[in-house]
Formats: sequence, C-alpha cells, structure tokens
Amino acid sequence: MNGHAIQLRYKHDGPGGLYWGGYEETSPDYRADMGFLRRVDLRALYFAYGKKWYFETMKEDEGKSRVRCYVLGNYTRSYEYDDLLDRSISFWGEFKGTYQSLIRVGYRFRERAVNRIDQASLATGENAPLFDEKYLQWFAETSPFTHWKINFDGRIGDIADATNMVLGYMVELEPKLTFRYGSLELITAGTFRNYELDDESLYTEQFLSFTALYRGSRKFSHRLLYLDDLTKRDTERWIEEENAREYDKTFEYTLTYEPSISWKILFGAKVVYEYESSIEDGDYTERQIYCKIEKKF
Repeated sequence: MNGHAIQLRYKHDGPGGLYWGGYEETSPDYRADMGFLRRVDLRALYFAYGKKWYFETMKEDEGKSRVRCYVLGNYTRSYEYDDLLDRSISFWGEFKGTYQSLIRVGYRFRERAVNRIDQASLATGENAPLFDEKYLQWFAETSPFTHWKINFDGRIGDIADATNMVLGYMVELEPKLTFRYGSLELITAGTFRNYELDDESLYTEQFLSFTALYRGSRKFSHRLLYLDDLTKRDTERWIEEENAREYDKTFEYTLTYEPSISWKILFGAKVVYEYESSIEDGDYTERQIYCKIEKKF
C-alpha cells in the first residue's frame, strides 16, 4: 500500500472576529487505521468567517457577555473518482456569558453522501448517493444554581439515515443534568430520537442513563451506573433484518482502589436485562462479577 496525506490550515480567532480555512487531501491507500485520520480518499476545502460583540448582561456578572455570528462552509470530493461527497454551508449564532452559559444555534444546508451501498468498494457516484439535508441544530449549557449544570442539545429537520440510505425527518433531543457537591457527582442524561419517513415513524430511540460518582478519599472511589435503552423499528421498511423492538436495562456498581499512582484495582458487579422481539422467550438476564488490575509503567 502506498499513499499520502496533506493538511494545510490557517486560523485566526481574535477579540473582534474570526476567520479560518483549510485544505485536506488523502489518497485511498493512506494508512489511517492508527487513528490519526477518520477518513481517506478525499479532497476537502473548508472555511469560516464571523464577527463578535460584547455587552453587559447583568450587573452582578464579573465580566461582559459575548455574542458571535459566523458562517461555516465545506466542499469535499472523492480523491480517486472525483465525485462530490459533501457540500455544506451553515449559519451560527452563539451567546457566552451569564450563569456560565454557552448557547449555540445554527441552521445547516448540506448535500452529502452518508454511506456507500457496496461497502467493499471505494467507488462513489451511484455507489454513494447524495442527500439534501436541511436542519436546525443547537447546543446549550448553563449553570444558574450553585452545584448544578444543565445541558440541552438537539437537531430537528431533514437528515439522511446511513443504514437505510433514505432522507427523512428527525427530531433529536439530548438533555443532561449534573449535580456536584464536594466528593459527590450525580449525572442524569437522555437521548430521544424519532425518525419519520413519508410521515410515518421509521424508528424511535430512547437512551436514559443515571451515574453516581463518589470519591471519599484519594484511594477509594465508587461508581453506580444505570442504563435504560429502548429502540423501536418499522421492520417492514427497514432494509436489513433487525428486531422490531429492543429493550435493555443495565445496573452496575464499581469500587476502585488506587493504593499508589501506578496501581489501580477495580471490583464490580453488573446485571443486564435484555428484551428482543425475535427471541422465543422474549428476554434474558446476564450477571457479572469482575475484578480488574491495572499497572502503569
């Protein structure tokens, strides 16, 4: 295998504005499996330009809040076949300031190939059809109360599904609530996703988690984890064989003991309950007790 990769980047992010641009080129046989690059077989151009403004939101704030607006663009073609893979432009507005808040809202227009039909081939064109995506996306984080942090991210709009190679309407919501007090940290998070095709639901996903962390001393820490996941699919329109309903519950406790900087010992217990509509009995339970020893050299 022979290949090459080129990356050229320039970035300016000053007090009054921002602008950056870059070019990437990676040949199909470039060895990217070490994790330095996510993709091969592409040529890509990208750019950004924006402005910033500062003002006082509340008198008790220690500093000024910042608002910035910017535009992002991307143009990507395959290296070997020179077919279009991704062309997008998005417009963003961002607020950063009061209550340690960061709120970013954008609207993206994107034409992209989400997957290859024949996974054994790098051919694009008809093997990697393009979809016209248009969606609203946002990221939000704030801490209005001591010890509490609230996150709420999401996407709504026309988004392509890589598994079924279709363009549908997605509503995706990702709330998260974090509480920290001394050595205790509690995290509750969820992902709610509904994907509609031709005004009917193709699939729905619901992923819930609760994590409790407590570090009473330098040597001992405790972690309690609970997961509750539910997936429903319209198997009549799903292109691959999948279960119509999957339901997973996981409960796990881990005790970590660190006698020194170089040693770590973990003791834990885990119970998993799974339901799949294709299994004759409908459900099964898995139980684990484990011990893990780590040594740093």
